[in-house]
Amino acid sequence: MEPTAVIAYANITKQGKINLFPSGLIIDPLGCTLDCKVYDMEAKEEGLVPFGLLEVKVVEGFVDFRNVQYFSTNPDNELELKK
Repeated sequence: MEPTAVIAYANITKQGKINLFPSGLIIDPLGCTLDCKVYDMEAKEEGLVPFGLLEVKVVEGFVDFRNVQYFSTNPDNELELKK
């Protein structure tokens, strides 16, 4: 399910304007295995750092993230993790 979510992120959220690369274990204070490395072409055009990392968690049984218990909606109506 995570590969499907990665493709949805690339196509829907970023309108296909990113490149995704396989990733292995990242040695960081987080010490995690990420789903892929990201190169965001749109960020580069805006003068921002285009490199990033993507970790996907799929919540089975949910199709609307607004109903997931650990998300909340911020004042801009964007989803974010509850603190």
